[in-house]
Amino acid sequence: MARAASAGWAVITGASAGIGADYARQLAARGYDLVLAARRKERMEALASDLGAKHGVESLVVECDLGVHDGPAKLVAAIDAKGIVPTMLVNNAGFGLQGFAVESSAARQVEMIDLNVRALTELSVVLGAKMAARGSGAIINVASTAAFQPTPFVAAYGATKAYVLSFSQALAWELEPRGVRVLAHCPGGTRTELFEAGNVRHTVSEFFYMSSEQCVAIGLRALDRGKRVVVAGLLNAIAAWFSRVAPQRMVTAVSARMMRPGPAPALPPRAT
Repeated sequence: MARAASAGWAVITGASAGIGADYARQLAARGYDLVLAARRKERMEALASDLGAKHGVESLVVECDLGVHDGPAKLVAAIDAKGIVPTMLVNNAGFGLQGFAVESSAARQVEMIDLNVRALTELSVVLGAKMAARGSGAIINVASTAAFQPTPFVAAYGATKAYVLSFSQALAWELEPRGVRVLAHCPGGTRTELFEAGNVRHTVSEFFYMSSEQCVAIGLRALDRGKRVVVAGLLNAIAAWFSRVAPQRMVTAVSARMMRPGPAPALPPRAT
């Protein structure tokens, strides 16, 4: 049986596992051909083979480190070399770090900012411009519920996601008249490998966690409905609302309790 017409090309970063891999699976089921970008080539090739067999979609696997200075440009060059103008971009690549900011590696925190912020911005602007020129397309930027409040012990990570949320909402306003939808997708606790690079341990109950498959389904439904921001899960949405309306000192204290590593670190002495 011949394959139905392609829905277009979807570029997915951080596509080797977790939310990125599930975006690939669910977009392939919708008929999208895929550009899979991450550092782990073998995982992406296995995913591409599986999705090709199940859904008849094409995949371009691009092994790249988007956190290095020329990483995003290399991905765009690989896409351009194939003559692909993406219909969708899913900026999912990122990682988190835990600990007192001033006791953590400054270099590693800057690496995180480069990936979570700089690479996402560059790809959104460059590929978003191509979509705007064509008059259609969609961008999904994966943020976090950490975007809604200060997050002690993951301070820089939370700040990167606050940037993603703000940037995505502004970009959505700019691009909507040009036919391009932009969604800030804000997962809460999700069973992924996101925090493995930072060895993150926290006190959030497993009750608040969902699968990456569920999380992605929520994101795609929100995009279909034309939303600009979606928080994955009712309890997470309530928590995000609380973070907006409650006193920030209270919100920060609650966030610190949830993200405090176990066992609890000794707090620095107060200034006198």
